[in-house]
Amino acid sequence: MGWGANTYLRATKEATYGVFNPSETINVLWFRLVGDTAFDTIPEVQRKELMSADGGNRPVQNISSRVTIPGKLRTPLYPTQTSKILAMATDISSGDLASWTFDYFDSFEIVRLLGGKVGGLDLSCSAESDEGIVMLDMDLVFQKPGSLGSFSAPSNTLFPTENPYVHKESKGGLTVGGSVRTLYNQFKMSVKNILANSFEEDTYIANSTYCGRTIDFSTSFQYVAATDRTNYEGQAAQTCSILFTKASPASTLTLDWKTQARYTSRKRSTPLGNVARQDIGLRTFLDGTADFSFATT
Repeated sequence: MGWGANTYLRATKEATYGVFNPSETINVLWFRLVGDTAFDTIPEVQRKELMSADGGNRPVQNISSRVTIPGKLRTPLYPTQTSKILAMATDISSGDLASWTFDYFDSFEIVRLLGGKVGGLDLSCSAESDEGIVMLDMDLVFQKPGSLGSFSAPSNTLFPTENPYVHKESKGGLTVGGSVRTLYNQFKMSVKNILANSFEEDTYIANSTYCGRTIDFSTSFQYVAATDRTNYEGQAAQTCSILFTKASPASTLTLDWKTQARYTSRKRSTPLGNVARQDIGLRTFLDGTADFSFATT
């Protein structure tokens, strides 16, 4: 009988799209699966039902020749894994995103998925829930299933031993409009990659090609100044970044949206039983040759 606590997931960077690389030992990630169905992927069979006059306008034939394989992953963001995860979602230095093989034991079956690419990545945290843990949510698209004869349970030493990043470690590190901002209780960054998933003459996609992206971020400030209203209404470019600093073991994460972020939304709330807040959203625009970068130490 399957059991959610008996699941494990490994990702290995591919050298060739859709081909497992057995010699890769550096770019390998064992993800900590936290919560129910932390990794979810089921092949989706594409179907076309034919409704016909000879059947009294009822289904008479079922046509199926294509299969897509989406996936979702949710895990805490650990310092020792951060650079590989962010590169998986953003690095296009080769002209395209890298592809990864995901091996998964779902408590009943062993599953190998080839040609995995990141369609979307969210980093989020809230001071008001789960001790402010920075969580990673990833949308994936895979090319096809592969074969994997055996997949043993991993040793605990393969997983991160440090604590994940938390909200309070960004204190003093959030910059919006070139100024350090305080009194914010949440943060979210969303990377949406545009992937062209091309079906040709095969059952599964022939390739998944990077064709652009958007990067948005949002936060919620206590409503103590008119800064965000004037910035939103003026639509001037903003210099924005956030820095997380972990004291032990020492590590940092910098997310830099450069100098061309624009406000996309502003929402004000004035509850009777709580402090007034302003929720703001911004989108990065191309700044020279880059609209985003990250750095880890």
